[in-house]
Amino acid sequence: MFRPKTIDNIKIKYSNQSKVKQKPNANEDAIEHNKSELRIPVDLLNKCVKILVQYGFENQEAKDILTKTYLINQTDNAV
Repeated sequence: MFRPKTIDNIKIKYSNQSKVKQKPNANEDAIEHNKSELRIPVDLLNKCVKILVQYGFENQEAKDILTKTYLINQTDNAV
């Protein structure tokens, strides 16, 4: 017969430190500077925005995420 053993030596340790704030990247400034040069295909942008909105993002927030990501990796094979 199978009898499970009771676990009685578990200790939960909570963190006493607050979250560390990240410093703004220099890369973000370059991304903002290059936004004028960015040309995402309109169909790709609309489809991706629609998907992100379904996941709970706002429309403008989704566009910002996509433009920043597209600057880093400029591929249009996600359709």
